[in-house]
Amino acid sequence: MKYLNIIGLLVIFLSINIIAGDEEELLRNVKEKFNSIDDFSANVIQEGKNSFLNGKIYYKKENKFYLDLKNMTIVSDGITIWNHNKKENKVVVNDLGSEENSIFSFNTLLGEYPSKSNISSSKEGNFNVLILSPKEGSGLNFSEARLWINSEYLIEKVSVINENNNITFNFSGYKINQDLPDSRFTFTAPKGSSIIDLR
Repeated sequence: MKYLNIIGLLVIFLSINIIAGDEEELLRNVKEKFNSIDDFSANVIQEGKNSFLNGKIYYKKENKFYLDLKNMTIVSDGITIWNHNKKENKVVVNDLGSEENSIFSFNTLLGEYPSKSNISSSKEGNFNVLILSPKEGSGLNFSEARLWINSEYLIEKVSVINENNNITFNFSGYKINQDLPDSRFTFTAPKGSSIIDLR
């Protein structure tokens, strides 16, 4: 009986490690997956403290994206980012590399963030979860970021927690390598809009 108990505990221990996986290997697999993707589109739901928005995201190497939500459109050509508040018809222009825009950059999520964080992993349902906790002095302005990874090593959910808010993006319905045109990732301010340039 004692022997069977030891075997049982060993099986449980090994199962936990296999399920959770090694976080470095998991991160490497996710990076390899995204490196193999030239472009994609996906449905997206944004959840915040007092908001729930759904829309569509388009992404193309390197760091080009177009996020269209009900009251907001965010576009980047890989260098500049435009944030259009549809309700107020206001456009904020900034450099993509600014810290507040980092959540929209998959290169940052999978490159800069992990290099400046302590990384751990867990298992939630069918997803492996990468947990990033910024190292002391990293300069990152969040307390924790979580990435839910599916069996195809695609990101299905991103949650970033800071002192003031918890922002979550859910992704579904990925369509990969559609040869999206660069014109998708350009932005012209609507007529009559107020433009604030922070560059």
